[in-house]
Amino acid sequence: MKKLLSMFLLVFLIVGLVACSSNDEKVDQEALAEDGSLGVFYEVSEGDNTVYLFGSVHIGNEEMYPMHPKVEEAYSKASVLGVEVDINNINQMELAQAMTSIAIYQDGTSLKDHLTTEVYEEVVSIGSSVGLEEFMIAMYKPAFVTDLITNYYAEQNGYSAEYGIDQYFLDRAAEDEKVVEALESLQSQLEIMTILEEETQIKMLEDILANKDNYSQELDTLVNAWVTGDEQTFESMRAAEEYDSEDYLRYKKALSDDRDKEMAKKIEGFLQSNEHDTYFVVVGTLHLVGENSIIDVLREKGYEVKSGFGQ
Repeated sequence: MKKLLSMFLLVFLIVGLVACSSNDEKVDQEALAEDGSLGVFYEVSEGDNTVYLFGSVHIGNEEMYPMHPKVEEAYSKASVLGVEVDINNINQMELAQAMTSIAIYQDGTSLKDHLTTEVYEEVVSIGSSVGLEEFMIAMYKPAFVTDLITNYYAEQNGYSAEYGIDQYFLDRAAEDEKVVEALESLQSQLEIMTILEEETQIKMLEDILANKDNYSQELDTLVNAWVTGDEQTFESMRAAEEYDSEDYLRYKKALSDDRDKEMAKKIEGFLQSNEHDTYFVVVGTLHLVGENSIIDVLREKGYEVKSGFGQ
Protein backbone atom coordinates (compact mmCIF):
# COMPACT_ATOMS: atom_id res chain seq x y z
CA MET A 1 0.00 0.00 0.00
CA LYS A 2 2.85 2.40 0.78
CA LYS A 3 4.24 1.78 -2.70
CA LEU A 4 0.87 2.73 -4.18
CA LEU A 5 1.19 6.21 -2.67
CA SER A 6 4.57 6.65 -4.32
CA MET A 7 3.03 5.57 -7.63
CA PHE A 8 0.32 8.19 -7.24
CA LEU A 9 2.85 10.91 -6.47
CA LEU A 10 4.97 10.01 -9.50
CA VAL A 11 2.41 10.43 -12.28
CA PHE A 12 2.21 14.23 -12.28
CA LEU A 13 6.00 14.51 -12.42
CA ILE A 14 6.08 12.68 -15.75
CA VAL A 15 3.28 14.46 -17.59
CA GLY A 16 4.63 17.19 -19.85
CA LEU A 17 8.33 16.56 -19.25
CA VAL A 18 10.33 19.08 -21.32
CA ALA A 19 14.02 19.91 -20.98
CA CYS A 20 14.68 23.58 -21.65
CA SER A 21 17.43 24.83 -19.32
CA SER A 22 19.86 27.43 -20.65
CA ASN A 23 23.47 26.36 -21.21
CA ASP A 24 24.94 29.09 -18.98
CA GLU A 25 22.78 28.16 -16.02
CA LYS A 26 23.44 24.49 -16.52
CA VAL A 27 27.22 24.99 -16.34
CA ASP A 28 26.95 26.84 -13.02
CA GLN A 29 24.56 24.29 -11.56
CA GLU A 30 26.66 21.35 -12.68
CA ALA A 31 29.72 22.89 -11.03
CA LEU A 32 27.80 23.20 -7.78
CA ALA A 33 26.45 19.66 -8.17
CA GLU A 34 29.95 18.20 -8.12
CA ASP A 35 29.63 18.03 -4.32
CA GLY A 36 26.30 16.19 -4.45
CA SER A 37 22.78 16.31 -5.85
CA LEU A 38 21.17 19.74 -5.63
CA GLY A 39 17.45 19.20 -5.99
CA VAL A 40 15.47 22.42 -5.55
CA PHE A 41 16.38 23.98 -2.22
CA TYR A 42 15.12 27.14 -0.48
CA GLU A 43 15.32 28.80 2.92
CA VAL A 44 12.88 31.18 4.58
CA SER A 45 13.01 32.65 8.10
CA GLU A 46 10.73 34.60 10.39
CA GLY A 47 12.02 35.67 13.79
CA ASP A 48 13.74 32.68 15.38
CA ASN A 49 12.05 30.16 13.09
CA THR A 50 13.65 28.82 9.92
CA VAL A 51 12.10 26.59 7.29
CA TYR A 52 14.21 24.82 4.69
CA LEU A 53 12.20 23.70 1.65
CA PHE A 54 13.57 20.82 -0.40
CA GLY A 55 12.03 19.43 -3.59
CA SER A 56 11.64 15.67 -3.84
CA VAL A 57 11.22 13.19 -6.62
CA HIS A 58 9.30 10.20 -5.37
CA ILE A 59 11.41 7.61 -7.18
CA GLY A 60 15.16 7.35 -7.48
CA ASN A 61 18.28 5.22 -7.64
CA GLU A 62 21.58 4.99 -5.80
CA GLU A 63 23.28 7.39 -8.22
CA MET A 64 21.18 10.29 -6.91
CA TYR A 65 23.05 10.06 -3.61
CA PRO A 66 24.78 11.67 -1.78
CA MET A 67 22.98 14.97 -1.65
CA HIS A 68 24.79 18.30 -1.49
CA PRO A 69 26.39 18.91 1.96
CA LYS A 70 24.34 22.09 2.43
CA VAL A 71 21.13 20.05 2.11
CA GLU A 72 22.37 17.52 4.65
CA GLU A 73 23.48 20.33 6.96
CA ALA A 74 20.03 21.94 6.82
CA TYR A 75 18.38 18.60 7.62
CA SER A 76 20.74 18.13 10.58
CA LYS A 77 19.81 21.55 12.01
CA ALA A 78 16.09 20.79 11.94
CA SER A 79 14.19 19.19 14.79
CA VAL A 80 11.07 18.75 12.64
CA LEU A 81 10.70 17.05 9.24
CA GLY A 82 7.72 18.18 7.21
CA VAL A 83 6.38 15.94 4.42
CA GLU A 84 3.27 15.76 2.26
CA VAL A 85 2.12 12.51 3.89
CA ASP A 86 4.02 10.42 6.42
CA ILE A 87 3.99 7.20 4.40
CA ASN A 88 5.96 5.39 7.12
CA ASN A 89 3.09 5.75 9.56
CA ILE A 90 -0.12 5.20 7.63
CA ASN A 91 -3.17 3.68 9.25
CA GLN A 92 -3.60 0.63 7.05
CA MET A 93 -7.30 0.33 7.80
CA GLU A 94 -7.91 3.96 6.81
CA LEU A 95 -5.89 3.42 3.64
CA ALA A 96 -7.86 0.30 2.74
CA GLN A 97 -11.16 2.13 3.31
CA ALA A 98 -10.04 5.10 1.22
CA MET A 99 -8.87 2.89 -1.63
CA THR A 100 -12.09 0.91 -1.55
CA SER A 101 -14.29 4.01 -1.78
CA ILE A 102 -12.15 5.98 -4.23
CA ALA A 103 -10.11 3.60 -6.40
CA ILE A 104 -12.27 0.50 -6.76
CA TYR A 105 -15.38 0.12 -8.92
CA GLN A 106 -18.55 0.14 -6.83
CA ASP A 107 -21.11 -0.23 -9.63
CA GLY A 108 -20.72 -3.94 -10.35
CA THR A 109 -18.42 -3.39 -13.34
CA SER A 110 -14.69 -4.08 -13.61
CA LEU A 111 -11.79 -2.61 -15.54
CA LYS A 112 -12.42 -5.11 -18.34
CA ASP A 113 -15.80 -3.49 -19.02
CA HIS A 114 -14.22 -0.09 -19.63
CA LEU A 115 -11.16 -0.83 -21.77
CA THR A 116 -10.59 -2.25 -25.22
CA THR A 117 -9.54 -5.89 -25.26
CA GLU A 118 -6.03 -4.98 -26.41
CA VAL A 119 -5.43 -2.42 -23.65
CA TYR A 120 -6.96 -4.64 -20.98
CA GLU A 121 -4.80 -7.61 -21.93
CA GLU A 122 -1.66 -5.46 -21.82
CA VAL A 123 -2.62 -4.16 -18.38
CA VAL A 124 -3.25 -7.71 -17.10
CA SER A 125 0.12 -8.80 -18.47
CA ILE A 126 1.90 -6.02 -16.63
CA GLY A 127 0.00 -6.83 -13.47
CA SER A 128 1.11 -10.44 -13.74
CA SER A 129 4.72 -9.28 -14.03
CA VAL A 130 4.50 -7.69 -10.58
CA GLY A 131 2.62 -10.59 -9.01
CA LEU A 132 -0.94 -9.24 -9.26
CA GLU A 133 -3.61 -11.62 -10.43
CA GLU A 134 -6.18 -10.47 -12.97
CA PHE A 135 -9.03 -10.16 -10.45
CA MET A 136 -6.92 -7.73 -8.39
CA ILE A 137 -6.12 -5.50 -11.36
CA ALA A 138 -9.70 -5.60 -12.63
CA MET A 139 -11.04 -4.04 -9.43
CA TYR A 140 -9.26 -0.71 -9.95
CA LYS A 141 -10.27 2.31 -11.98
CA PRO A 142 -7.99 3.39 -14.86
CA ALA A 143 -6.32 6.30 -13.00
CA PHE A 144 -5.00 3.98 -10.32
CA VAL A 145 -3.94 1.35 -12.85
CA THR A 146 -2.00 4.12 -14.59
CA ASP A 147 -0.14 4.71 -11.33
CA LEU A 148 0.70 1.01 -11.09
CA ILE A 149 2.04 0.90 -14.65
CA THR A 150 4.02 4.11 -14.18
CA ASN A 151 5.74 2.56 -11.18
CA TYR A 152 6.34 -0.67 -13.11
CA TYR A 153 8.04 1.18 -15.98
CA ALA A 154 10.14 3.15 -13.48
CA GLU A 155 11.37 -0.04 -11.83
CA GLN A 156 12.07 -1.62 -15.23
CA ASN A 157 14.36 1.33 -15.90
CA GLY A 158 16.26 1.08 -12.64
CA TYR A 159 14.24 3.47 -10.47
CA SER A 160 12.37 2.65 -7.30
CA ALA A 161 10.24 4.34 -4.65
CA GLU A 162 12.69 2.84 -2.17
CA TYR A 163 15.19 5.51 -3.27
CA GLY A 164 12.68 8.35 -3.37
CA ILE A 165 13.91 11.51 -1.66
CA ASP A 166 11.00 11.83 0.75
CA GLN A 167 11.40 8.16 1.72
CA TYR A 168 15.10 8.79 2.38
CA PHE A 169 14.39 11.63 4.79
CA LEU A 170 11.51 9.83 6.48
CA ASP A 171 13.80 6.89 7.21
CA ARG A 172 16.48 9.29 8.47
CA ALA A 173 13.97 11.05 10.72
CA ALA A 174 12.95 7.73 12.26
CA GLU A 175 16.58 6.94 13.03
CA ASP A 176 17.25 10.44 14.37
CA GLU A 177 13.99 10.56 16.34
CA LYS A 178 12.90 13.80 14.71
CA VAL A 179 9.29 14.93 14.85
CA VAL A 180 7.46 14.32 11.54
CA GLU A 181 4.68 16.73 10.52
CA ALA A 182 2.36 15.86 7.61
CA LEU A 183 1.22 18.81 5.51
CA GLU A 184 -1.68 16.89 3.96
CA SER A 185 -3.96 13.97 4.65
CA LEU A 186 -3.94 10.72 2.73
CA GLN A 187 -7.65 11.10 2.02
CA SER A 188 -7.24 14.54 0.45
CA GLN A 189 -4.51 13.29 -1.88
CA LEU A 190 -6.46 10.28 -3.06
CA GLU A 191 -9.67 12.25 -3.57
CA ILE A 192 -7.99 14.39 -6.23
CA MET A 193 -8.12 11.40 -8.58
CA THR A 194 -11.94 11.43 -8.45
CA ILE A 195 -11.94 14.70 -10.42
CA LEU A 196 -10.94 12.84 -13.57
CA GLU A 197 -13.78 11.60 -15.73
CA GLU A 198 -13.67 8.00 -16.98
CA GLU A 199 -12.80 9.08 -20.53
CA THR A 200 -9.77 11.08 -19.37
CA GLN A 201 -8.61 8.30 -17.08
CA ILE A 202 -8.69 5.85 -19.95
CA LYS A 203 -6.86 8.29 -22.25
CA MET A 204 -4.08 8.73 -19.66
CA LEU A 205 -3.76 4.95 -19.30
CA GLU A 206 -3.59 4.42 -23.06
CA ASP A 207 -0.98 7.17 -23.41
CA ILE A 208 1.24 5.67 -20.72
CA LEU A 209 1.14 2.32 -22.51
CA ALA A 210 1.85 3.92 -25.90
CA ASN A 211 4.74 5.97 -24.49
CA LYS A 212 6.64 3.11 -22.85
CA ASP A 213 9.51 3.18 -25.36
CA ASN A 214 10.29 6.82 -24.44
CA TYR A 215 9.87 6.34 -20.73
CA SER A 216 13.49 5.58 -19.89
CA GLN A 217 14.70 8.81 -21.52
CA GLU A 218 12.00 10.84 -19.78
CA LEU A 219 12.92 9.43 -16.39
CA ASP A 220 16.62 10.06 -16.98
CA THR A 221 15.83 13.66 -17.98
CA LEU A 222 13.71 14.12 -14.87
CA VAL A 223 16.36 12.75 -12.52
CA ASN A 224 19.18 14.65 -14.21
CA ALA A 225 17.19 17.86 -13.85
CA TRP A 226 16.79 17.14 -10.14
CA VAL A 227 20.45 16.23 -9.59
CA THR A 228 21.66 19.44 -11.28
CA GLY A 229 18.98 21.69 -9.77
CA ASP A 230 17.52 22.54 -13.16
CA GLU A 231 14.40 24.42 -12.08
CA GLN A 232 13.45 25.45 -15.61
CA THR A 233 12.76 21.86 -16.60
CA PHE A 234 10.43 21.44 -13.63
CA GLU A 235 8.75 24.78 -14.34
CA SER A 236 8.03 23.58 -17.88
CA MET A 237 6.55 20.38 -16.50
CA ARG A 238 4.30 22.30 -14.14
CA ALA A 239 3.10 24.65 -16.89
CA ALA A 240 2.45 21.87 -19.43
CA GLU A 241 -1.17 20.99 -20.19
CA GLU A 242 -1.15 17.51 -21.65
CA TYR A 243 -4.93 17.34 -22.06
CA ASP A 244 -7.42 20.12 -22.67
CA SER A 245 -10.53 18.54 -21.16
CA GLU A 246 -12.25 20.52 -18.44
CA ASP A 247 -11.92 17.76 -15.87
CA TYR A 248 -8.17 17.40 -16.51
CA LEU A 249 -7.62 21.13 -16.04
CA ARG A 250 -9.54 21.00 -12.75
CA TYR A 251 -7.52 17.94 -11.75
CA LYS A 252 -4.23 19.67 -12.51
CA LYS A 253 -5.27 22.78 -10.57
CA ALA A 254 -6.24 20.65 -7.59
CA LEU A 255 -3.00 18.68 -7.84
CA SER A 256 -0.77 21.76 -7.93
CA ASP A 257 -2.19 25.25 -7.25
CA ASP A 258 -4.81 24.26 -4.69
CA ARG A 259 -2.51 21.95 -2.75
CA ASP A 260 0.32 24.48 -2.81
CA LYS A 261 -1.89 27.16 -1.32
CA GLU A 262 -2.88 24.85 1.54
CA MET A 263 0.66 23.57 2.13
CA ALA A 264 1.94 27.15 2.16
CA LYS A 265 -0.51 27.85 5.00
CA LYS A 266 0.98 25.00 7.02
CA ILE A 267 4.50 26.25 6.32
CA GLU A 268 3.50 29.76 7.35
CA GLY A 269 2.29 28.20 10.59
CA PHE A 270 5.82 26.86 11.14
CA LEU A 271 7.26 30.32 10.52
CA GLN A 272 4.82 31.97 12.92
CA SER A 273 5.21 29.31 15.62
CA ASN A 274 6.31 30.19 19.16
CA GLU A 275 8.53 27.12 19.22
CA HIS A 276 11.59 29.02 17.84
CA ASP A 277 12.46 25.99 15.78
CA THR A 278 14.06 24.84 12.53
CA TYR A 279 12.02 22.82 10.05
CA PHE A 280 13.15 20.79 7.05
CA VAL A 281 10.20 20.39 4.66
CA VAL A 282 10.29 17.91 1.78
CA VAL A 283 7.61 18.14 -0.92
CA GLY A 284 7.44 17.18 -4.59
CA THR A 285 9.73 19.44 -6.62
CA LEU A 286 6.86 20.75 -8.76
CA HIS A 287 5.34 22.28 -5.62
CA LEU A 288 8.35 24.61 -5.30
CA VAL A 289 8.61 25.97 -8.85
CA GLY A 290 6.55 28.19 -11.12
CA GLU A 291 3.46 30.30 -10.77
CA ASN A 292 1.25 29.63 -7.71
CA SER A 293 3.83 27.27 -6.19
CA ILE A 294 4.53 27.20 -2.46
CA ILE A 295 7.49 29.52 -3.02
CA ASP A 296 5.34 31.90 -5.07
CA VAL A 297 2.62 31.96 -2.39
CA LEU A 298 5.11 32.62 0.43
CA ARG A 299 6.70 35.48 -1.50
CA GLU A 300 3.28 36.99 -2.19
CA LYS A 301 2.68 36.89 1.57
CA GLY A 302 5.80 39.00 2.05
CA TYR A 303 8.33 36.38 3.12
CA GLU A 304 11.88 36.58 1.83
CA VAL A 305 12.60 33.20 0.28
CA LYS A 306 16.19 32.64 -0.77
CA SER A 307 18.29 29.85 -2.16
CA GLY A 308 19.33 27.27 0.38
CA PHE A 309 22.80 27.33 -1.20
CA GLY A 310 23.31 30.96 -0.22
CA GLN A 311 23.44 32.27 -3.79
